[in-house]
Parts: sequence; C-alpha cells; structure tokens
Amino acid sequence: MQVSRKRILSYGIVVVAIVLNILVWHIILFNTNGILRVSFLNVGEGNATLVQGPTGATILIDGGPDHSVLRALSSELGPINRTISMVIETNTSASSALGLASVFDRYRVRSFVTPGVPNSTTAARMLANAAAHEPNLIHVEAHRGMRILFGGGAYADILFPDRSVSNMHTPTTALVLRIVYGNTSFMLPSNILPRTQRWLATFFASTSLASDVLSVGHHGAPNSVDNEWLTAVHPHFAVISVGKNRYGYPSTTTTAQLTATRAQVLTTQGAAITFTSDGHILQKAN
Repeated sequence: MQVSRKRILSYGIVVVAIVLNILVWHIILFNTNGILRVSFLNVGEGNATLVQGPTGATILIDGGPDHSVLRALSSELGPINRTISMVIETNTSASSALGLASVFDRYRVRSFVTPGVPNSTTAARMLANAAAHEPNLIHVEAHRGMRILFGGGAYADILFPDRSVSNMHTPTTALVLRIVYGNTSFMLPSNILPRTQRWLATFFASTSLASDVLSVGHHGAPNSVDNEWLTAVHPHFAVISVGKNRYGYPSTTTTAQLTATRAQVLTTQGAAITFTSDGHILQKAN
C-alpha cells in the first residue's frame, strides 16, 4: 500500500514537533545558567511554591489542597520530568499539605523537610503514608538556624520554629523560610499567626527579614499580616495564593495594609506568579 506524499509530510511535521518539544524541555530541566526561578503556583485555595535552583535543583514548598498541584508542576517542569529534589512541608493544614500526597505518588522525591508536627490531621496522615513508600527518602525535621542549600549559592534559612514542636499547637508550628540568592530574597512565612510575625520582627534585626518578595498567609484573610512584621520585611512584591472563594479573599483591609508599604500586590488567581533572579536583579517573569 502506497503512502501519499502528503501523509509522509504530515508525519514528518509531527516528528519534528516532538523533537523540538523534547529539546525545549531538556533546556528547561537541565538549566544551569545561574538563574533562580521561584513560582507561586496556581492551585486554587491553597499554597504551593516551586523553586528551581541556579544549578537545576527543584524544591517544592507545600502542595495545595488537591491534585491541582500535579497540573501546575507539569506546566513548570515539563511532562517527562518525574524527579523533585526536595519537598518542604511548612504546615499540616489541608490547604498546604493535602496535595503533597499526590506529588509523592507521581514523582520521585529525594528529600523531605517537615516541621516535625505529629500527624494529627487527615492531610498529615495521608502525606506521611505516601512519603513512607518513597525509597531512600531523606527526612529532616527543620528548626531555626538550619540552612538548606539549593545549589549555586542559593539557600533557605529556617527562621521558625525555634524549638521542638512535638507538643505545640498546630497553627503555631509552621515553618518560616527566607530564600536568598545573592542580593535578592523571598520571605515565605507559611500561615504563622500575626503574634508570631510580631515576635519574629522583634527577635530578628530588620536586615535579617527584609525581602524583595513576601508570600502572604491565610489567602489574604483579614488580620493575617502584622504591621510590625510588614515593616521589617518591607517587600517590593506581596504574593497572595488564593482561588475562588466565598469569603471574598483577599480582603480589602489586608491589601490596603500591603499597598500602604508600597508593595505591589499579586494573586495566583488564574495563573502562577513567577520571579527570576541572577543574584543581582529580581524580575517578575509573567
């Protein structure tokens, strides 16, 4: 049976498209150009942040409330990548931890950082069970003073908690991370309460907290940001992870607090928010 020239041409176009697609994702996956990429993912009413280090390491911080994180990761990492260097669970709430169970099912995870809170919630138990099936997983309980190296000079400092959290109330035990690459920085305080924010602002010098980008907790709910903390961090950008909700988040009072410090307020409604840094200049990529 003869195959028409037109059909051969069509097959050829498809093959070329596939090859080009693979080359593009190869460039993305094996990026070693010294650029730090931080993406606040669109996962609906939840938190998930993907960090791609200057030497290609991938770090997922929280996973949102459901399987939406898998779609977001595929969009960022490509459809053929099935490895994540590190997963960091900042708290055990469903909006942050529930999606991580599906990440462990889909991806090979090399290391897992947690605040060490007992598995008292459904999300925490599901995640612990999924992580238990990951072969050769390195599990680390984080605490203040720990520095996590992302490669190429990028790192994350753990600012909180400052003690064992095995007997502490869950809302007070979230990990607070400050990501640093050269002269640029990101503050990720998870969902810590305003009183904890205020304590951190008092405990640390402002130079230790000042950050270009601040992730705002509790989806921008009222009374989610302390003014002393906000003054100390003094961000240029404030990112609110939020989806469609019946509460009207982010609240006008919270956005007013943020804009009063001249921060540009961004939300993940509809699309991820991505920043890149070469260690000197921070740029919003989308």
